[in-house]
Amino acid sequence: MILREDSMTTQILGDDEGGLLLVPGSVSLSGDVQREIERPVRPHYGPEWVKAFEETTELLRTIFRTRDDVVLFFGPGSAALEASMRSCLHTRDRLLVPTNGMFAERLATIASANGIDVAPLHFDETEPIDPDAIRDSARAIGATALAVVYNETGSTLCNPLEDVCAVARELGLLTIVDAVSALGGLPLDVEAWGIDICVAVSNKCLGAPIGISPIAVSERAWQRCASSDVSPRGWYFNLQTWRDARAERRAWHPHPTTMPTSALHGLRVAAEAVARDVDGFVRHHADVATEMRSGLRKLGFRLYVEDERYASPVVTGAYALDAMDVDDYIRWLGETCRMRISPGLGRDTDRVFRVAHMGLAANLDVVAAYLELTRRYLEREP
Repeated sequence: MILREDSMTTQILGDDEGGLLLVPGSVSLSGDVQREIERPVRPHYGPEWVKAFEETTELLRTIFRTRDDVVLFFGPGSAALEASMRSCLHTRDRLLVPTNGMFAERLATIASANGIDVAPLHFDETEPIDPDAIRDSARAIGATALAVVYNETGSTLCNPLEDVCAVARELGLLTIVDAVSALGGLPLDVEAWGIDICVAVSNKCLGAPIGISPIAVSERAWQRCASSDVSPRGWYFNLQTWRDARAERRAWHPHPTTMPTSALHGLRVAAEAVARDVDGFVRHHADVATEMRSGLRKLGFRLYVEDERYASPVVTGAYALDAMDVDDYIRWLGETCRMRISPGLGRDTDRVFRVAHMGLAANLDVVAAYLELTRRYLEREP
């Protein structure tokens, strides 16, 4: 990244024509990851591939903090969530889904589309999920399973997942967690928190290319998978297919389909950097978020989630100032400064903007440059 000043504008120049991505996925990649995916395409079978595949799986176990299985599922996060629910839930299940954003609502939609009996529990999109309300609701409706979003990038809110999981363990609920925008950026301990299914993606906090959705699967979840009666179970979206392929062809082709080899090699490099110090990586995201939130407040912005306990450490939302045109601001940053941020997603869409700190954007220098550019935008002549 180069900061260049001329007589007209200050530009943030990324390494490619897309500029620098401060959107909540996909992300701008580090130099090491970018160089890895630019290497010639390698085959998706054979001893060298299997070595890279197994190394990546082990690195993801470290980051998820689990000794159980991790499935490297080929597809976006929504596909991995659908595969998880279709594989491990039963038609007799009552699935409780606490919702305070569009991605929790999507969880409920995916489950319903697969014949699962869904009971939503609604919260405001700037209100964190209340573990006590989950306990009361689960008991009242006879819930057998829980599906929850850890980090809602649309509302820039982080739910108290550890406390929610403690309630789920207390009640014996099968627990499915959407950690799509959380893994690598927020505290997470799949095994200690008793999470049965935890879904993430490569292309957010892990700082890797699009294409792979790692899924941590507990032994209890595999047992449920073996007896699921959701129909049709399908083949690709059945996690048992992925487990069987790995068991049967582990030495040559440990997955049922062709895998995106460049994406996996990029994920391996990115995951190595995270796994070296998972706690430090998480703390770094928190530090960057603190700097971003402080800087926006100093410029006069009101944050979308004011409570520091529940504000996302990987994406920050703010209300536009009075008479400020959000679309013009986003366009100016993109066209003049080659810095991409996102509009709001949910309530008050036309009054809110979101700035993510994932991948290459999880950097204090990037935050400082973004805040300076925003200051200059606000000081322009009307």
